[in-house]
Amino acid sequence: MFFRSAGEAVVHARLGRTTRVMFALAGPVAGCIAAALLVQLGSHLQFRPLQVIGLVAMVFDLANLIPFRFRGFRSDGVLLVEAIRGRAPGVGEDDRLEPIASR
Repeated sequence: MFFRSAGEAVVHARLGRTTRVMFALAGPVAGCIAAALLVQLGSHLQFRPLQVIGLVAMVFDLANLIPFRFRGFRSDGVLLVEAIRGRAPGVGEDDRLEPIASR
């Protein structure tokens, strides 16, 4: 595991295409489920602010599936596109790590 910045870790492991797709979808799907539960709870309690918070959270989780890069941060959409195209994540030039095969 290699740490790029505070709070962000990059793991260089060999994973299959299906596993990488599932990992890329896991966060947004879990977030959407939690947001849907908030909307349902707000609807049941007739508490409009909870419904609005749930809807905003759902929009942000779905927007995370749009492929974009911002200051080195890659959205889950970028990871999903890379997994579907079959490109395995590699070590960048700035990481300066030895390839896994040479260790």
